[in-house]
Amino acid sequence: MNVEISNRYAGGDVAATHEGYQIGGNFKYDPNTGKVRKLDVSFSAVSEQGHTVQVGNVSSYIVGDEIRFNFSDIAAQHAVGVATAVGLLVSELEA
Repeated sequence: MNVEISNRYAGGDVAATHEGYQIGGNFKYDPNTGKVRKLDVSFSAVSEQGHTVQVGNVSSYIVGDEIRFNFSDIAAQHAVGVATAVGLLVSELEA
């Protein structure tokens, strides 16, 4: 996974690529723990015709100390790839 972070303080803007997905959005993390507390990203991919198409969006929320995700407008064929990319992205942001 290729991750670029800008405007980083207690969060920032993030752009990443993973297995054909282009990911862009923002995040916040707890500087005391280094854990991601908020992640809002959109996913796009290049179609077979060479056009960039919107794949869907992922947003997060916190339950107790656990981060959870809402996936919206993501077709079934992209669900596993997007979920994998989100997990990897969180790991990269917390590293």
